[in-house]
Amino acid sequence: MKCFKRLFEPFKVISIIPLFIYTLFLTTNVFGAPLSRSQSSSSPSIVSSNLCDDSVKQYSGYIDISPSSHMFFWFFEARNNPETAPLTLWLTGGPGCSSLNGLFVELGPCKTQNNGTSTVTNVDSWNDVSNIIFLDEPIGVGFSYSDDGYNVTSSEQAAGDMYTFLHLFFKKFPQYSNLNFHIFGESYGGRFVTSLAKYIIEMNETGKKKINLESIGIGNSLINSLIQWKSLETFAANNSYVTVNDTIINQMHNAWPECEQATIKCNQREVVADCQNAQTVCDGTTTSYAAYFFNAGLSIYDVRKPLDTVNDVLSPDYVNYITKPDVLQAIGASDKQKYLVCSVKALMNLAYEEPLDFSYTLEFLLQNGVKTLIYHGDADWICNWKGGLDMALNLDWEYKSEFSSAPMKEWYVDGTSAGQIKCADILTFVTIYNAGHESPSDQPKSALNMFTKWISNQNI
Repeated sequence: MKCFKRLFEPFKVISIIPLFIYTLFLTTNVFGAPLSRSQSSSSPSIVSSNLCDDSVKQYSGYIDISPSSHMFFWFFEARNNPETAPLTLWLTGGPGCSSLNGLFVELGPCKTQNNGTSTVTNVDSWNDVSNIIFLDEPIGVGFSYSDDGYNVTSSEQAAGDMYTFLHLFFKKFPQYSNLNFHIFGESYGGRFVTSLAKYIIEMNETGKKKINLESIGIGNSLINSLIQWKSLETFAANNSYVTVNDTIINQMHNAWPECEQATIKCNQREVVADCQNAQTVCDGTTTSYAAYFFNAGLSIYDVRKPLDTVNDVLSPDYVNYITKPDVLQAIGASDKQKYLVCSVKALMNLAYEEPLDFSYTLEFLLQNGVKTLIYHGDADWICNWKGGLDMALNLDWEYKSEFSSAPMKEWYVDGTSAGQIKCADILTFVTIYNAGHESPSDQPKSALNMFTKWISNQNI
């Protein structure tokens, strides 16, 4: 499907997001694994190994964004033409979940097998066509840590830290600094993506060394809570996979107004106390919604699948793998922080932001010519495609009416329909059929096809 072209400069109870972490509490040895004390406690450093993908150059370890704050990353060169291939930064959501989940479970060069004792090549890895950085963010998440208790309490603060990381990364590896740069992420990570992209555009205007931001991509992301929480009822009432009875739909409908009003108040005044109250109120609403799926034995992240308390969304295999002493040493991971798939502390530091509307960040990017891809696996309930589309339609930008009137059309991979697409100018919305919250894991070929065409500036 062709879109308009424009020249642009490269440049208590658990709420809807904490449900991602709630699932982890139901698992065995998934939430975290203790690091072996045999790993050296020396100062953080950057190393090069041949793990995961021995066919490409790779670097991992720490970049210090301050004397006491150390951000962990794992970088892989592209399998094809790394000198000219773009560079992509991947950010997982949560908030507070490690981007190594994206590496091993979704779109990285390898996946783990046999309970984490070994790895197998991922032929559909996104590093087939792009150099890629997997970054544990914010500080306190995954292997990233602080010596002095530094906490990140807003997405804007996280954006500043990631911007500092990028400049130091490019200083360390100048060969990648002039490549076209893309930022991708999913779930709550969509807010990190848009906040970082906005910060880059603003800083590029100050005379600092320019980062060649070309596009962003956000998958199954929560951007506008007011609109997207309302869609939980809409999706339950009308989707391709499960039938929810009218009694449950009516219960959802009747529970919504209290959450709606609290969220409106939060966004009107942007007072922390109001937003904390909205989160508390909406906790009850969204958890009551989710109870239907739990009671029916269905996953809230993929309603096609039965609820699996061992492997729902996150796989424990990779945790077993990366916390092996030899792997820790090979990737330069410090023993100063126990590895957590998701950090409850990081989650709670950012919980008040959940009801806030981050649409302004997307609108800023569109107004400044940043190509924007919004994609959703169509079987995810918790961050579903209907809410994602409603959020996109509500964005205030130059081509709002053109996007609204653009048709939803099929897109194809190898002659087979892979989903639907709607686009106007530099905004594209995509659904991926038969995929849940983590579409690159469920439909790897479709996701790679979408990503490849997107970063190559081709029509999806």
